[in-house]
Amino acid sequence: MAKATLYEDMTFHVYLTVPVDKATRGKMYDFEIVLTTQSTLSRTFKMPLSVDPAVDEVDESAAIKAGPSLAIMKTLLADRHSVDTQFIFTADKTCANVGLWAHRSILSRYQAMDDLIKKSLKEQVAREGDIGPLTIRMEKFSLATFACLVYYLYTGTIKRTMDTSQFAFSQQDKAVVVIKDETTGRTKDRIHWSPLDADSSWKMKDVTWTDLLFISEYFGVKDLRDECLREVVESIKDSNVVELLFEVGCFFEKVKDAGLDYLADNMESMCDEGKDPFENYRDHKECHAMMLDAMRYKSIPVSRRQKHLASTIRSLQICN
Repeated sequence: MAKATLYEDMTFHVYLTVPVDKATRGKMYDFEIVLTTQSTLSRTFKMPLSVDPAVDEVDESAAIKAGPSLAIMKTLLADRHSVDTQFIFTADKTCANVGLWAHRSILSRYQAMDDLIKKSLKEQVAREGDIGPLTIRMEKFSLATFACLVYYLYTGTIKRTMDTSQFAFSQQDKAVVVIKDETTGRTKDRIHWSPLDADSSWKMKDVTWTDLLFISEYFGVKDLRDECLREVVESIKDSNVVELLFEVGCFFEKVKDAGLDYLADNMESMCDEGKDPFENYRDHKECHAMMLDAMRYKSIPVSRRQKHLASTIRSLQICN
């Protein structure tokens, strides 16, 4: 712990040296500065959980021990007796028969959620004449992506791998699917299955940072959005830079800037031997504009590009 010298005019100087590996997470600075008059801290600070099933290993019990409020929120999230709002995912064909339940009072803390709930309540009362449990149809996002968002709204924790035991689900009519056995070539007709069964061959896909970025932007969850932006920018590489430019950069300027900078630095290797990095997006309406932007970026001196990119990265750090 650093020692501070307090002067009569209430200004103070703090001298502290911290190893860089203790103050960074990935490529970003990430640390807490706590000012206190006590010799010891009254509570322990923990980094927010950020679960990447391919990289991170997180002990969630540590998060529960951090305080009773988190444990209570996780209990509420899975409590089928107190929930009052059901979300149905009409665009998610594999989970169209599954309802995800939550609490209006918790979700309504965010304006976009509150607006959606009020609008749906008004429509349901006009249609059925009784409020009762509210049902909201989600057409833009999958069950897994929305569940990931809801988990964050309840716990403040990013968890991109679905654990169905941590949510309150309801099962409507089971889906009827046709499965072809690849070994025998035979078709099994009218097989009933539930995507929530532990032994089901149908598994929820892990939620990508891109999926989470779009849904957090849609519902105005800014802290989650900024974390997703940072993760997407850090994930840029040869194999995904063009895809991210078109699929994400067209909507998020910071991703576009980072992608164009990466493309400018690696243009030779990505275009050698006649390769066309834009081949899959020739018919995209933004293809011509994106190629022009890439050419302009390439013409900018490296020092100027790095200064602009550093400003973008700093803004993501500050937001986080």
